[in-house]
Order: sequence, then C-alpha cells, then structure tokens
Amino acid sequence: MKLENRRSYRAVSPRAHVCDLRAERISTIHSSAFADKPGGFAVHYCKHCFALLSLLFAVQLAAGLLLLSGYFVPLALILLAAEIFNILAFHLTMAQTTIGPGLLAAVLWVTVFLQHRHSFTEVLSTKPVSQG
Repeated sequence: MKLENRRSYRAVSPRAHVCDLRAERISTIHSSAFADKPGGFAVHYCKHCFALLSLLFAVQLAAGLLLLSGYFVPLALILLAAEIFNILAFHLTMAQTTIGPGLLAAVLWVTVFLQHRHSFTEVLSTKPVSQG
C-alpha cells in the first residue's frame, strides 16, 4: 500500500488537512523557482523566517526597555499589544493547552494599561486635536 493510500485512511482534523494542502501547494509553486539554488525552498524560507523573528525580537526588546525605563510607556504598550494579540491568537487557534504564559502577559499588559489609560485618550479620539 502506498503512502498516499495510508494517509487517506487516518483520521485527520480538517485544520491539519488544510495545512497539508497549503504546504503541498507552496512546495509545488516554489519548487521550480528554487530548484537551481542550494538547499532549495527550505533554506530560502528559513532565512526569511529568521529575519522576521529577529524583527519581532527587536520590537519586544525595545518595548521592554521602554517599559523598564519609564519613558514612552504608551508607545511600548502599543507595540506590545500587537505582540500579545498574536501570541493569544496563535494559542487560541493552534495550541490551547499552552495558553497560560500568553494569558499572564495579557493580564500584566492590562494592569499597566489601566495605570496609563489617560495617555490613550487622544489615540482613540475620532477627530485629532488641533495644534494652535
């Protein structure tokens, strides 16, 4: 029995099946584009993932330093809100059992946000305050 036939007999969640289809589509689309490069698509993909993760780490580090220094705390909270949202979105959709640290980060973020909520009144206003 071939591998393709065995795969059809196992019980697979619809989410995993969609991910398999996306991976197959990406590999067939990009296999010809990276066929002449050493390592192919996987090496190219890992280089871009490393660059993206480096950027995310730099944003987290900068926001953490801003929070610790006490300067530009609202800016740090805005930067961290996007990171925490992505953490919670990932854990709610893909890894529900390990959501604890993400929830802890969200609770801590809300605690600091409530202390500095007066700084966000102009950010959430419908019309900008005129400088005059």
